[in-house]
Amino acid sequence: MLLSTYLDKKKNILAISGYILFLVSLAFEMHVNEARTICLLTSLPLLYFDKRIVCALGHDRFFQVLFLFPVIALMTTLCIGTYGEPLKTFDWIICFLIGFVQAMAFEKKSILLLIVLPAICLLGSMVTVFWKFSIGESLSTLFTTGKLHMYNASPNRFGFCTALASVAVIGLLPLDKKHSVVLGGIALGNMLLCWYSQSRSAVFALLGTLCLAILILFLQDRKKGLFLLGGGVFVACIGILLVDNGRIVQTVENASWDFLLNGRGDIWQAAWEIFLKSPLLGFGIDSFHDTLKIHLDLAENLGRFPDIRSQYVFWNAHQMILGILCEMGVLGLAVFIGLIVRTVYGAIRTYPITFAPFLMFVVYLIAGIGGYGFHRSWNSAFFFLCMGLIGGIEARYGRLSASESNLPADSNGSQ
Repeated sequence: MLLSTYLDKKKNILAISGYILFLVSLAFEMHVNEARTICLLTSLPLLYFDKRIVCALGHDRFFQVLFLFPVIALMTTLCIGTYGEPLKTFDWIICFLIGFVQAMAFEKKSILLLIVLPAICLLGSMVTVFWKFSIGESLSTLFTTGKLHMYNASPNRFGFCTALASVAVIGLLPLDKKHSVVLGGIALGNMLLCWYSQSRSAVFALLGTLCLAILILFLQDRKKGLFLLGGGVFVACIGILLVDNGRIVQTVENASWDFLLNGRGDIWQAAWEIFLKSPLLGFGIDSFHDTLKIHLDLAENLGRFPDIRSQYVFWNAHQMILGILCEMGVLGLAVFIGLIVRTVYGAIRTYPITFAPFLMFVVYLIAGIGGYGFHRSWNSAFFFLCMGLIGGIEARYGRLSASESNLPADSNGSQ
């Protein structure tokens, strides 16, 4: 009885603390699975004491459709065998659940707390620089073949994370006009870090999403749109001046399809051929590395795919749609397309409160053209968390649009 009373009183602080821990783990790319599990556990008191959230989950189409993923994974295992990790589909459901519960319980606060991601990216980068300086190492050691390598496992992952962090801040501008200057500075800092990472998929995704954000904000608030436009141009100019002949500049100057693909042609060809061997169900979640190795070892392929053989056996298809087709087939792709369309539609109806997770969602989709997919828990967490936040806000306010519903007022007191 005492425990129940205590949990009832502390349910909000427990849930928010777990959520913040999860966002910190995403920013640092550390112990994501553990932090996700802790976040789920700290959210359980909310689910127990707030039946409204449980009821909304039970009726939410997003949540119901997500369970098609483990069904497809089970069918693949029964029909083809186990190549991947079918239980990863439950990771996706948990990340969605976290976002949904936070949005239903805390509404605007759950979105504003996304500031943790860009703040930790900046803080972690500053601590890394200070540590290098304090032990007497040259700051040039932060760069690996011209790419900024901070605390993440690779420059590409750092670029991806800072691209998401940059647009998260931009998406908060309509909700917190009072601190727009501070938010703008945090956004610019993360943009510069993303540029220095020289991850082409991350930088192009950031620039594409920034253009979309500028267009939307220009239509809604011209001053803010012009501010972002000037900020984006400033960052691009600084980056071009300070990064001597970086990969982004080389890609633009060369205007070469082969230079842009950087060996992806072979990966995509191999992925397409793998998909054709099991087009309906694929070979299982996170199976690409194993199936690619088997495909390369086939007698008819021994003299093929030189770009792959000159590097290593890749862990993902370096193209989101091809990756889904290889691992979940046409059925899985159909589910993903339905979820993506529904998420975008939900974000449009709940603007401006879901602007930040929507922009993060767009970064993920653009980066997926030539990069990240769902093979790693860290990658997929961003996708499904944003989907959950958007789904939770939409469920919270029903079928009404943002202009018609009683969305929380911003810091200036306006809707």
